[in-house]
Amino acid sequence: MAEFEHIYAKWRKKILQTNLRLTIFVFFVEILMYFVLKKLNLITQPKVMYFKYFLIYPTVINTAILLVGNYVIKNLLPNSKYINYFPILQMSAICMVIAGTHFVFSLTLCLLCFPMFTTILFGDKHMTKTIGLVSLVFMVFDLLNRRFSVYRLSNDKYFFAEAIVALAFFCGTYILCTVLIRFSNEKNDIIHHGYLQRIEMQEQLNRDQKTNLYGHTSFMNTLELMVLKSNKTLELFTVAVIDIDDFKKVNDTYGHLKGDQVIIMLADLMRKCFNHNHFIARYGGEEFAVIFSNDELGQVWELLENLRIMFEAQKYNFMEDTITISIGFASWRQGWTAEQIFEAADKAMYTSKSEGKNRTKIYEGS
Repeated sequence: MAEFEHIYAKWRKKILQTNLRLTIFVFFVEILMYFVLKKLNLITQPKVMYFKYFLIYPTVINTAILLVGNYVIKNLLPNSKYINYFPILQMSAICMVIAGTHFVFSLTLCLLCFPMFTTILFGDKHMTKTIGLVSLVFMVFDLLNRRFSVYRLSNDKYFFAEAIVALAFFCGTYILCTVLIRFSNEKNDIIHHGYLQRIEMQEQLNRDQKTNLYGHTSFMNTLELMVLKSNKTLELFTVAVIDIDDFKKVNDTYGHLKGDQVIIMLADLMRKCFNHNHFIARYGGEEFAVIFSNDELGQVWELLENLRIMFEAQKYNFMEDTITISIGFASWRQGWTAEQIFEAADKAMYTSKSEGKNRTKIYEGS
């Protein structure tokens, strides 16, 4: 998933680092094993041949695997769907070299289960299947190497039994990985669903229940963010305050339910008049507010005037008279706080009311 890409990139890097540590760790274990096996008289080859076959060759091959894998990953596009596969394929190849070199110890075949377990990090069953198939091929290769190598045991009577046990263990690991991935995905789905529900609940809390517009708190928080942004970029924006004229008379004469119809009507008209670049809110009671982020003052004037005219033209089934709105707006000035620009727009709105209502005024104060 795209939203997890930064996490995947982090863990790809960690897996690559793990592969490097594994190669270095194996190198020192090889040296230690030489002294242990020598003391037990289990080394039958000359020293030079032993170090060449069990130390130098495996280290060179593992180093080549590291270099090639890192080169491929570095040159793959970041959005390639296979980029997460390569660190694990690299690990699988390193485990094959270890198991193939030390086939005397049948336990080393179990190392090829490690890459499959690593796929759980990415929660991708297709990846687990692919890595599992590759690792299975590597295991078969190691078993054939054990069977036909010039360094094979003279009497390897447990070969078939150990091959069956290794393959059974490998299949069991695959089944366990798919179960764990299914569990992890289901758990993540539950967490994601809960997160979406929480976001939805928060969204509902931020909105006015009557009009479904944003409420007072959301408006002021957004206004604060706009001021912070403009202080850095010096981009202008505009705030408008809209108030229904003589709304108390409507409530007192026709009742609050009828008053609610008027409020809802204005909210619907605002949604029609303004677009996604405009932050619309019910500030409180019969007062509404809008933030215009990408409009010239002339455009703002036209939009607000269009709203005023449309609202005045509305007819109501409970009264014959028209209802009007008074509008004031102000453009942000450098140094203004959120409270100052809102206060300027609010003053312009009250100027509209004092000059006769049903009009749009811009703030002209100093």
